Amino acid sequence: MALNNLDCRGWGSQVGVYSVAAGYRVLKAIPFVPPNPDVWKSIWSVKSLPKVDHFSWLLAHNSALTAEVLRKKGWEGPSQCSFCLKEEETSLHLFFECPFAKEVWRLATTPWTPNPSLADIPSLLCYWFHSSPFTSHQKDKLACAWLTLPKFIFWKLWLERNNCLFRGISSPPLQVVTKIKSLLGDFLRFQPWQHLNSPLQPLEEGWIISFNPGLLNSLPPSLDSQQLAVWEIRKEPEDFRDWRKTLNRNSLFFDGALKGNPGEAGGGGVLLDPADNRILKYSWGIGIDTNNNAEALALWQGLHQAKVMGIRDISIFGDSRIIIQALTHHSSPSNIWLQ
Repeated sequence: MALNNLDCRGWGSQVGVYSVAAGYRVLKAIPFVPPNPDVWKSIWSVKSLPKVDHFSWLLAHNSALTAEVLRKKGWEGPSQCSFCLKEEETSLHLFFECPFAKEVWRLATTPWTPNPSLADIPSLLCYWFHSSPFTSHQKDKLACAWLTLPKFIFWKLWLERNNCLFRGISSPPLQVVTKIKSLLGDFLRFQPWQHLNSPLQPLEEGWIISFNPGLLNSLPPSLDSQQLAVWEIRKEPEDFRDWRKTLNRNSLFFDGALKGNPGEAGGGGVLLDPADNRILKYSWGIGIDTNNNAEALALWQGLHQAKVMGIRDISIFGDSRIIIQALTHHSSPSNIWLQ
């Protein structure tokens, strides 16, 4: 060995030479156990809100930016759990092992008490996918509520953690569960399932009604799953503008915004004529409120302004699945009343 030679980068036995084939051989030599397919089924087979599904997918990959993940990326800072202020913040602790999280799970699932042996979040998702207590309700709202519940719990616990960490605002577990049930109940109420497959037992009926008293009501007979709101329009901006002009109608775009949920809220929108000329724009603050209320009030204000101006022929565009489907069903989500 020549001690006076400078070090240089190398690859395998050929110094400085890399090939795709050599890299492939190295990757193949690394042991890899693919996740159980049921992990992905539990996330994607019953869809919830896109942001909720995506966050669960991140958790299954251990990619949510908890203190544990940030440390692996070289971040230096506080690493205690924002809820208990004792243990290190890992995904498993934050969402399951922390006393705060355990109480949220208990309140959300009562009277049933799931007790999985947890090693990681994918294990919980697999367990949940096969542990529904509603064996006679595999394709209705009851099954959907059970399968989507963990995803909504993950999402609200994450938002609550961020409130504690960045805003110094904390809520008791019961209030967090109320937020979970409100969001999940509004989502379930406007899904295309019209009938339960078999009669409900008293415990089942009480559990599903706790999310939203209107969940057991059938959809109006004049509506079916083909008439649900088209809430995802996947077009490039220019294509969307051209498509909208073919409608030859006025267009109302509305949106709500807030810091936290609930939090400081506001709403606004813009009304355009068929030629894309602006008829009016509006925005205002509404104080402390929830996301759904902010969206609904932004829509209401736009419709009210249009009514005052004598405009009736309107296409409505927004990014809230719950509000759009509520309009299509001639109904309102819980706690939102559009006159």
